[in-house]
Amino acid sequence: MEFTDRRGVDVVLNALAGEAIPMGLACLAEFGRFVEIGKRDIYQNSRIPLRPLRRNASFHVVAMDAVFAADESLTREILGEISDLIEKRALCPLPFRAFPANNVGSAFRLMASGKHTGKVVVSFPETFVPRRGEPIASKFEIKSDGCYLITGAFGGFGKVIANWLVNCGARHLVLSSRNGASTPEAEAFVNSLLDRNVTVQIVKADAGSSDDIARLLAEIRSSAQSLRGIFHLAMFIDDAPLAALNRERMTSVIGPKALGAWLLHEGTRDIALDCFVMFSSVSSIFGNPAQGNYAAANAFLDSLAHHRHALGLPALSINWGVLGGEGYVGRNGRVAEFLAKQGIRELSPGEVLAIVESSLRAGSPQVAAIRVDWAKWRTFFRGMQGNPLLERIFAAVEGHDSAGVVSDWRSKIESAAPAEKETVIADAVREVVGSVLRVKPDTLRDDQPLTDLGLDSLMGVEIENSLEAAIGVALPTTSLMRTRTIGQIATLIAGHVGGTAPSASPPTSPAPAPEPAPSSIEVDLDALSIEQIDGLLGGDDDLVLEASPHV
Repeated sequence: MEFTDRRGVDVVLNALAGEAIPMGLACLAEFGRFVEIGKRDIYQNSRIPLRPLRRNASFHVVAMDAVFAADESLTREILGEISDLIEKRALCPLPFRAFPANNVGSAFRLMASGKHTGKVVVSFPETFVPRRGEPIASKFEIKSDGCYLITGAFGGFGKVIANWLVNCGARHLVLSSRNGASTPEAEAFVNSLLDRNVTVQIVKADAGSSDDIARLLAEIRSSAQSLRGIFHLAMFIDDAPLAALNRERMTSVIGPKALGAWLLHEGTRDIALDCFVMFSSVSSIFGNPAQGNYAAANAFLDSLAHHRHALGLPALSINWGVLGGEGYVGRNGRVAEFLAKQGIRELSPGEVLAIVESSLRAGSPQVAAIRVDWAKWRTFFRGMQGNPLLERIFAAVEGHDSAGVVSDWRSKIESAAPAEKETVIADAVREVVGSVLRVKPDTLRDDQPLTDLGLDSLMGVEIENSLEAAIGVALPTTSLMRTRTIGQIATLIAGHVGGTAPSASPPTSPAPAPEPAPSSIEVDLDALSIEQIDGLLGGDDDLVLEASPHV
């Protein structure tokens, strides 16, 4: 009423209940209209004060459920008009928060709290919900008279898949890998299959070689059993920041996984396969530090699955999180520990097989499976907050706080005076580095090269992500790679948050001779290691080291 000079408003659109209705009616101007779209007071037969309507105001109820139930022609007319407006982009979708069906309790609690904006949606995974009128897909079957190819067969999960196929009735397997059954463990595994009356054909083949794949498929075609299914698990990992990758390192990772899948696709298009399963990774969905080549290879598998699906061919790409048991992460404890700090936990072999079987039955071309603590993951990867998929995931997680959490260090840095910011930042960096390297922060010197403490590339990525989570500043990867000491990292971050190093107090004695420029330093090279020299240079390729003649 203050905003309208006591005149009142022309329209009140109300969805609130109780005292909000008479308060809204009191705001109506002459000939005003009160439009009620709420339900509670109507179903409770609540009293409505008529005095506010004395100035020819009117009260209208819009109950769309009653329209839909009673007037089919009007419903069709309304929906047609809405469709036209949406197509013209005159109407935009309402905001909503979606909850998975297994978290329906959180959806009801949010609605009961009355703090939501827009709609609350309970969603079912489309993959597992048949559309009305569609027949429910029959259970996926393994056929005993056909053969099944597994690439990367002697890795941890190649053996898991092989055992699952045999348990489901398969009696003919083709196991392929670059080195074949060359280890005692692989030989023992093959013998265990033979003891179960399974015919096993072992083929040495590099999945990234067109000649090897052609030879592999030729050997399968020459056998008595027709090929019924492919499980492509071949992979190679060579992690490094993108700037450090070259053609050879890219090819070594993309070849066996992406090129291998394409060669298998091209070589079997004339075969009536029941399944074409590719083991992908969530790295192609969310990305992963220092795994640009691996993420690219997996993204190709995902695209190939949709391509085959469009051609009417069977295809399934599964974006796995962390596979436990004998998988790559299970065999590399340090990698598992690094992922655990991100909130990512292992999927057991039994869970993996259940997901493979249900996904094959559902017929979807792509499925993602990851066990993750989203709150911890969200804190670790603050730079990915703008990802639309992640926004939907975070909105569905119970207890998600959209405002985020500001760390204590970030608050301290923001409240520090400009001259003190770099000192506070150095303390924060010292704590992060100490946590990653497992040393006491107070033992770390600002000028100490981190390489002296055993820093490797994986730890460097962890420090980068932890700094981003603690301080809230995402620095270019190349910038962190060029710094070598805590002091250099703190100076770099201070430059991004507006901090400056404390200036020295003016000298009271006669001014000393000018100090050499920062790019000119004197050191005893004979007393330094290569790593220490690199630390002094800060990894800067543009700096020139002028050596005296006797060196």
